[in-house]
Amino acid sequence: MASSKVTTITGNTSKAKMLAALVEKITGQKPMGLAEGTLPHIATNIVGVDALIGGTPILGKPGELVCPGFPKGKLIEIFGAESSGKTTLALAAIAACQKEGGIAMFLDYENSLHHGYAKSIGVSFDPDKLVYYSPETLEEGLKMIFIAINQGIDLIVVDSVAAMVPKDELEKKLDDAAKIGALARSMSLNLPKMVQWLKKYPTCVVFLNQLRATINTSGGGRGPAEDNTSGGKAVKFYATLRMKLTRVRSDFVEKLDPVTRKKKRIPFGNLVQIKMVKNKLDGKQGHNAEVFVRYGWGFDPYLSAIEGALPRKLISKKGSSYEFSGQTFRGKDQLRKHLIANPAEYKTLASALMASLVAEAPEAVEDVDDDAEILSKLASEFDDEDDEDDASSVEESVLDEVEAG
Repeated sequence: MASSKVTTITGNTSKAKMLAALVEKITGQKPMGLAEGTLPHIATNIVGVDALIGGTPILGKPGELVCPGFPKGKLIEIFGAESSGKTTLALAAIAACQKEGGIAMFLDYENSLHHGYAKSIGVSFDPDKLVYYSPETLEEGLKMIFIAINQGIDLIVVDSVAAMVPKDELEKKLDDAAKIGALARSMSLNLPKMVQWLKKYPTCVVFLNQLRATINTSGGGRGPAEDNTSGGKAVKFYATLRMKLTRVRSDFVEKLDPVTRKKKRIPFGNLVQIKMVKNKLDGKQGHNAEVFVRYGWGFDPYLSAIEGALPRKLISKKGSSYEFSGQTFRGKDQLRKHLIANPAEYKTLASALMASLVAEAPEAVEDVDDDAEILSKLASEFDDEDDEDDASSVEESVLDEVEAG
């Protein structure tokens, strides 16, 4: 068993340079750099998200009420169907992290990150602020995660669990059933170690995951995909927070086609419901918040505030008119423009919405997410001791190679 001693950053050596050297030595990949900085938490600056996460509200500037956001030293799972806003939420967290001088890493297993879209959300690809990889195998990505945790990185985003392919599948071309089993075993063996590392090195690790259809063995069909995600039971068990994203509706705008001179309906964005499925921070779970995602733009804080305020009677609507702060606005867009032009009124609305969301959170539950049942099922993901030896080597090899460096 490797020693628990690890290399730490000293003197003027930046986290960027240390992480770059270690990752390149151990994996052979040349990373981008990172910036100095350690944050106590990572606020997404999305009212609905930060309110769902909970924690103790913080009084900010006059008229503002904010919640801490994603906790450091914890593992988080964000899951949902395709195009429900998972990556957008993760990118918003990265942008917020960078804005506060933090360090972020993005592991793009799906090799699908649109850099232009990420930049529009506010993500900087400055080599001193973000490190970006597209790992080939599950094991390679896990090594990168352990190295980054050891080096004190603020935020790590993995996109996604479903795309993490075990090395054995690439080399031996395993069938789908064997692939699922290998992924589940590796996650079950490595996540406990990762959680222990997070206790010593406060990094926030976010796994993005997809809903999967359930095989109905009795009828041969597929049942509902409710909360059934990739990677076995380990991610669900070890995650401190589990957030489910669901697309509620899609909005369109009418624009005049310059060729046909006819109006066309152009997709504008999606209203997304975020549900706190599991919350071990304060035990409050099962409640929802609404946010609005604009195509090519990301989370719109103004439309999100309007959508969240309507069902909570902070804004009233009559027909196509909206009433807010003693004024009437013809259409949602006019109200949005008013909030943009009057930041003090937007902050007042956002704070009122934050307070309302915090107040409506349910009572804390003691047995969060039925962990005892999940834990009992983890054992079924280990077939033999050889599997355990193979999977557990990821952490130990990182320790050995970091110490040698």
